[in-house]
Amino acid sequence: MKSRLVPFVGLALLAAVFVLASWQQMRRTRERTDPGVREIHLGHFMIHAGMREGLDEVIAAYENLNPGVRVKQDAVPLRAWSAWQRAQWAGGTTPDIMQIGKDTGDLELGRYYLALSPWVESPNPYNRGTPLEGIPWRDTFVDGLSGGTGYSAALGDSYGIPSQVNTLRLFYNRSLLRAVTGRDKPPATFAALLEVGRAAQAWSADRAGEGAGPDGRRAIVPLAASGPYAGFLFDFLSQSFTGELARPFTPSRTLRPEMTDVARAALEGRWSLDDPPVRRLLEAWAEVAALCPPGYLTQEREDAQFTFVTGRSLFLVAGSWDNAGVLQEAGFPVGVARFPFPGRGEGYWGEFSSGPYSEANAGFGAELAVARTSAHPELAIDFLRYLTSYEASRRLTIRSRRLPAIVGVPVPEEMEPFLPRTDGAAAGFSVVMNGLPGGNTALLMKQQFYRLVNRGGEPGDGAAAVETFVAAVRPGWEPALRRDLARATQARLPTLRAADVRVAFAATDERTATGERAERIAELREAMLDQEAGWYQLREAP
Repeated sequence: MKSRLVPFVGLALLAAVFVLASWQQMRRTRERTDPGVREIHLGHFMIHAGMREGLDEVIAAYENLNPGVRVKQDAVPLRAWSAWQRAQWAGGTTPDIMQIGKDTGDLELGRYYLALSPWVESPNPYNRGTPLEGIPWRDTFVDGLSGGTGYSAALGDSYGIPSQVNTLRLFYNRSLLRAVTGRDKPPATFAALLEVGRAAQAWSADRAGEGAGPDGRRAIVPLAASGPYAGFLFDFLSQSFTGELARPFTPSRTLRPEMTDVARAALEGRWSLDDPPVRRLLEAWAEVAALCPPGYLTQEREDAQFTFVTGRSLFLVAGSWDNAGVLQEAGFPVGVARFPFPGRGEGYWGEFSSGPYSEANAGFGAELAVARTSAHPELAIDFLRYLTSYEASRRLTIRSRRLPAIVGVPVPEEMEPFLPRTDGAAAGFSVVMNGLPGGNTALLMKQQFYRLVNRGGEPGDGAAAVETFVAAVRPGWEPALRRDLARATQARLPTLRAADVRVAFAATDERTATGERAERIAELREAMLDQEAGWYQLREAP
């Protein structure tokens, strides 16, 4: 009898899901067609603890100020984001406001999102009565909207509005650190970090199998790191070692080397994997990797964080965006410190380092753009103004436990360790070549990264791992660089065509005053000429 009912149970569940989906669709349609209600949607992948709750608070305050307006969050897991994003683009159903930064290049910015120059030069009206009153919206951001994914140098315009600054930090278990070292102060130098890590391994080996819990009676790993975050950490470590190498091949002298310039310099023989600073960098990473659990490159962010919050690792590499989740889940006192990158002249590891690099150009998070297909673009921009106002940013900072991107917004004392370091040396480049179009070189190196670990367990044994790694990478190194540069050359053409169209449109835009129009055309032409020069340089790559 039960077996006969099983198909009907399945059909009943299917019918229930269909009815629920239909009801939700009807409700949304009714809301959209209600002449007294204007609704905008915010699509994002910020599902970390604290962020959605913080946005809810800001949205509630905005709706209270603007009766008849509804703002809905469409939160999508990061793993599903790329496919979902492309489906929205293709179907013309992009939410009014969309997070950018994941698979959004110049071409996508220009095609699917509004250029924001008509709005960012005017003061943010929601800053009245605050220290930012009367200041152009652009200048209320710590970088003046000149960096991050939201600004396109190729298109000469800003497309994204950031609300947060992101930094990478070293979280540590205070109780466990005291048990291992007798103190709860984190290591201040790279050499000290390696020493504490080895001490934790020895401490763990002595106590393996002695029970469980974060009180020092469980076998632990020194450093919990996932594949993606380990990649971030390697890039930052790389920037500490390659600052001096990068200066000769930064044509614009901005101290921000483009990855295409770095790749061309490698093919021209101006730097290589055999250069002493690069070898020392790889050796340093072999030492760091020896502190991580086996298979760390295949782990996801959640895996590493779970290892840490359950008391099975001493340190955790994570971002400021993870802060709320870590503090919420950990059952022990948590400390936060800057990762101790090697300082100039700091013994063996500082011999080729240009010193801890400046984080003045730290990455921006929660960058939001307005869709071209939005039914309410002015309303979407108005909400972004409110979201990035002084008061709303202060509220979001407290609730989300993330750093604000707005000038002068105070941060809670607990957030101060996450503040970007504004002094220090100019950063170098990523030896893994992250950010180079095509991704062939990065893939080649990441496939061999498992070789880059000090298996000997003694200081200095990492040099053998470096030899093995370089020998495995070398045969495919130059071919991969050439494929990536060819891809970069090809990818720049659609952007150049889009820039041509933008210049032509600006020249005929009667909505802009004559003087402003001429200034805008000059800006666009300058950006276009810069991109054309870069394209010709790429064509001449060896």
